This record gives sequence, C-alpha cells and structure tokens, in this order.
Amino acid sequence: MDLSRLTTRKLKGLEWMVFSVRCDSETVSAYIQWQVFIHSDGLDAYLIEAVHEAHNIDYIKALSDELKKRQH
Repeated sequence: MDLSRLTTRKLKGLEWMVFSVRCDSETVSAYIQWQVFIHSDGLDAYLIEAVHEAHNIDYIKALSDELKKRQH
C-alpha cells in the first residue's frame, strides 16, 4: 500500500499499531490497538497490514522514512 497517500495522523496510527504488536505486554498491546482502532477512520486495511508486517524490517523502514519526510 502507498504510505505517501496517508495523512501524518494516519501514519502515526500505523506506527503505534506496529509498536503494539512488538511490545512485550499483552495488556499494553491490547490497549494500544484498541485506542488506535477507535481513533482511526477509514484505516482498517492499513491497520491490518501493519499488524501483519510488524516484524518486517522493510515495512518498518518505509513507515519510518515516510514519517521523517513529514517532519521537515
């Protein structure tokens, strides 16, 4: 999916979803995922992809690179 088409807010949601999958605490993970889902609109397919790609270094790098572009 093309991350460049998403708003910065939606990219941050994906970042948090990846973090939730990689986090050690199941309780914290569930809480973060719940928060991301209730605050995201029209992002379901991207969130599902983020969960599946959470351990894919290339996906994480692409997400990180896109967020860095937005900071400047």
